[in-house]
Amino acid sequence: MEEALYHRHFAVEDSHWWFQGRAAVVLSLLDRYCPVSVGESYLDVGCGTGLILKKLTERGQAVGVDMSPLAVDYAKQRGIEDVYCCPVQELPRDTWRFRVGLLLDVIEHVEDDLGLLKQVQQILQPEGQVLVTVPAYPWMWSQHDVLNHHYRRYSKAQLAQVLRESGFQIQKLTFYNTWLFLPALLQKALSGRRPIRDAAQTIPTVPPLLNSLFREIFASERWLLPYVHFPFGVSLLAIARKP
Repeated sequence: MEEALYHRHFAVEDSHWWFQGRAAVVLSLLDRYCPVSVGESYLDVGCGTGLILKKLTERGQAVGVDMSPLAVDYAKQRGIEDVYCCPVQELPRDTWRFRVGLLLDVIEHVEDDLGLLKQVQQILQPEGQVLVTVPAYPWMWSQHDVLNHHYRRYSKAQLAQVLRESGFQIQKLTFYNTWLFLPALLQKALSGRRPIRDAAQTIPTVPPLLNSLFREIFASERWLLPYVHFPFGVSLLAIARKP
């Protein structure tokens, strides 16, 4: 991503409805599907400025990696020690074998998404799991994707295929960010009429009351997603297991 986006993420993600809503959903599904015992650990791949990674360290041992030195610096400002600027394959496998890997809105930024998933699979312990989120629907491609340096948006079948090809067994595959799907479509339509030239503008400032409302609406999906699969949504979420 562009440096401006890391600055923007760090400035707003502790309060912005999208980051907070996604965190609530992800943590709820980790509790339901991916229990981590004492002595086991999480790996946050593409951890960015460390919002989720910080929450994982409060639950147990967690390691973050990101290819951006700026992102890693921001994560360290949160007091996170085990965060590194390196690719996954450079992590020492004789030191770390992770129970759960997270790739939260990461693989759409990577040209070789299959290769990255295989690297993560290799550093997981037997029967380890991944939780993956991606933007949904290729037909929703917009200037937002271009400015965020996305290679693709995913159909449900595409995400399932790349997970299986990388050696994972899918346990859950669902759309999410469903309640706000129609507002998202409207926002994309409006952004097409008013071109955005600065990547940081893809995370617009939202009035406080509206931000709180959106956060609660998005986060409320955590109560249903552990038990049901949503038929549509702005994004996809998958949980898969290493054999």
